[in-house]
Amino acid sequence: MRASSVVGWSLCCLAAAACTSSDREPGAAVVRVDTVAALELFEPVAVEVATDKSVFILDRGNSELYRVHENGAVDTLARKGSGPGELLGPTSFSLLGDSAIAVADEGNARIQTIPRRSSAVRTVPYSEGAHTGVFEDRGGLFYAAAYGQNFALENGQPVVKQKSLITVVSTRDGAIRNRFGTPRPYPGKVLPIFGNLVRVARDPRSGDIWIAWPLDPVMERFDPSGRRVGVLERALPFQPPLPREEQTALSPLPVADFQQVTFDLKVDSSGRLYVLTAAAAKDQSLQSKDYRTPRQAVEIFSAQGALACRLPLPFTATSLALAGKDELLFADLKEAGAIYRVRYRCPGLTG
Repeated sequence: MRASSVVGWSLCCLAAAACTSSDREPGAAVVRVDTVAALELFEPVAVEVATDKSVFILDRGNSELYRVHENGAVDTLARKGSGPGELLGPTSFSLLGDSAIAVADEGNARIQTIPRRSSAVRTVPYSEGAHTGVFEDRGGLFYAAAYGQNFALENGQPVVKQKSLITVVSTRDGAIRNRFGTPRPYPGKVLPIFGNLVRVARDPRSGDIWIAWPLDPVMERFDPSGRRVGVLERALPFQPPLPREEQTALSPLPVADFQQVTFDLKVDSSGRLYVLTAAAAKDQSLQSKDYRTPRQAVEIFSAQGALACRLPLPFTATSLALAGKDELLFADLKEAGAIYRVRYRCPGLTG
């Protein structure tokens, strides 16, 4: 188990060797779980809730975007294809108020802004890839987690084109505005790629960008210009197995075996951080037919960096969304394509 070490939001904490806080875990619980809509989902990668309580679901596997109304009715807003308003392997999206939806349409090498009412779809080219990312509507920017996308194989070695974790793209003209974030070092050929497939969240108050590494309980905060301004290291309640690689005759690249400890994160309007995390060590290889995703939890941190509560989950998930007071949405694509709505209790939260 890691020692509890929280390096907080502020510049003083970044400059210090470590800023610590106790690993508090006040009584917290999932109160209710509901499944959202009877949809045949293949690979749901992102979910959001609109102001009218309707739920928007992006399915990468189906290359479709859905809207689920509060009464359960479902609209398909975008289907598979390469025309205007069509999608191919999309990876992330954002609701731009009540007027439009921005989508990272990775398979079509573009970013689309799809109107929710009658007007033209706006498309800009973007070919560097993004396994996930966040949109900033007012500035017209997309913070793309692009590291490791479209790598080349040279002399049996994967060569990554990107040197930074985040590529900042204009959603108005497709221009690259900035790059930032330093990849963490991992041994081997493919682990440096898997280990840096980061998740990204945006603080709606300041515009700061949070980056979370999948194989380590470490998150870094950057201001909108890309300057690193804070670090948070979470304490895991278990010891994950060390990542490793194994060469096979099937490919010039080795097979990687590792445990993902951070799956997603979000920041609410009060600056609280919600982290979808592993809650137990895996006991099978990723390549084993008996492998199952280990138990998961959501950790909620106050705006000051203190752990307010840890919510054990009765299912597995790959991404989460904020859905209102004491309510979260989860997308699961590892065990089954499903969307869950969760009500929870967290006595450690105030305000």
